[in-house]
Amino acid sequence: MKTVNQRRTLSWVVTILTLSLVIITVTTYVLDQHKNNWVCGPVLLIFELIALGLLSILTIKIWKTESPKIMKVITVISLGLMTFIIWNFVNFLTNCS
Repeated sequence: MKTVNQRRTLSWVVTILTLSLVIITVTTYVLDQHKNNWVCGPVLLIFELIALGLLSILTIKIWKTESPKIMKVITVISLGLMTFIIWNFVNFLTNCS
C-alpha cells in the first residue's frame, strides 16, 4: 500500500512540475515583451520550451511505468531540470533589464 501511495505522489510531483513550467514559460514570454535586453528572454524561452518538451515526455513516462526506481530517477531529473529553469528565471528577473 505504501508503494502505491509513493508512486502516485511521485507521479503528481512530476505533473505539478510540468504545469509549473508552463506557467513560468508564459510568464517569461509576457515579461520579455517589456525588457530591453534582446538576449536574456529569448534564450531563456528556448531553454524553457526544450525543458517543457522533456518534462512532458517524462510526465507521460512516469504515469505509464510501474518501476519505483525509474519513477525516482524521473522525479530527480525533473527536479533538477526545474531547479535549472527557476535559477535562470530568477537571473532573468534580476539581471536582464
